[in-house]
Amino acid sequence: MLKLDTRCNKTVIKLIKYLREFRETEGISKNELSQRSGVSRSSIRKIELGESSPSLYLLLLLTNSLGLDLGALLSEIEKTYKT
Repeated sequence: MLKLDTRCNKTVIKLIKYLREFRETEGISKNELSQRSGVSRSSIRKIELGESSPSLYLLLLLTNSLGLDLGALLSEIEKTYKT
């Protein structure tokens, strides 16, 4: 069970890192993402800093607001952990 938890944590961490880098590359501020997604700026900040673990619902709101597909991103990230 611990192995699964570790793998899930790594996946979420990589996903959040990707979302932050994508947001910054696209020139989208936390304020703009907050307005697009309905997620508070402070929640986005805490998620990006690793101070808060996002729910699936929040991840869907954030990825959709950035024009990304959560399922495709997760599939791509999961490939890096397959042996």
